[in-house]
Amino acid sequence: MFNTAVAFSSDGSLVAKYHKTHLFFEFGYNTPPKVEFVYFDTPFGRLGLHICFDTLFKDPGIQDVVKYGVQTMVFPTYWFDELPLRSAKQLQEGWATTNRVNLLAANVLNLKTGSIGSGIYSGENGPIVYSDITTKTAKLFVADIPINSHNTSASCLTKRFNKTVSIESLKTDSEYKSVETLYTKGLTLKKLVDKQNSSVVCDNGFCCQLNYSVVSELSLRDESYWLFVVNSSAHPYTQNYPMCEETCGVFRCDDDSCQSFPTKSKTVFESLRLSAKFTTNYTYPSLTSNDLTLVPKQYWIYENNGQIGSEVKLNLENFDKPLLAMALYGRC
Repeated sequence: MFNTAVAFSSDGSLVAKYHKTHLFFEFGYNTPPKVEFVYFDTPFGRLGLHICFDTLFKDPGIQDVVKYGVQTMVFPTYWFDELPLRSAKQLQEGWATTNRVNLLAANVLNLKTGSIGSGIYSGENGPIVYSDITTKTAKLFVADIPINSHNTSASCLTKRFNKTVSIESLKTDSEYKSVETLYTKGLTLKKLVDKQNSSVVCDNGFCCQLNYSVVSELSLRDESYWLFVVNSSAHPYTQNYPMCEETCGVFRCDDDSCQSFPTKSKTVFESLRLSAKFTTNYTYPSLTSNDLTLVPKQYWIYENNGQIGSEVKLNLENFDKPLLAMALYGRC
């Protein structure tokens, strides 16, 4: 028995079937004997399939794009948000941005497990529409998207059709709760205390550089922000699923113990710039504001020339709302 995604044509015919490669504590399911690279051609481009935990690995999703020319990825998932860096929509936007393709993500609505992030993303142009933690009703997202996202400007996308249809039979009165939080034990951390400063932190030869300025120094006295870097397999999941992560970023903690992470803040950064040299060209930008909303694309620039060992940059400018987290997440 497999965790399976299927696709049907407009006349109801089965056109594609994909068995999930990377199972996440799904002990009742089988792993396929080999990785399946599943895609199908339509009048609106080539579509591919992968499921949930697959998105953190090179196969099949990235290979579908690089080797097989997938232009739009269809992504069913039951994702538990892991604050402050791996909420569903953070990873979804980052994946679509780095791989320069459309992503159609359908997540379960279960606020009790921090499962909320569905959305439609168009490559480097960012999200067209997505759900956030204030959502209490399941929604169907409908949008016009380009076949080739990297050939279409963001200004054109704003003129395209999109709408949201609420599914009233699927409502919840629960409050959002992230059941997973970042495992901070393996991180190298440095607290931000000055109104503006530059700093570098390193872990096992991987270094993260920060330049920042906040609107008010008082905000950093009231709220706890940290520069962090990690270059390891320290995540508790790696006991079952080996993975190497190189991550560089800034986040807000509830307190100096950094064991829990808020979903709101008051601190506004005038500017914030991150840079690091990764041993992978698969790095995903991530920026969130209050209620884990994504920072609009017009306020940040992501620079990655795709060459391993070259400097990857993420710059935030002129964003006048609070910032919860900003990071470059690398899968090495």
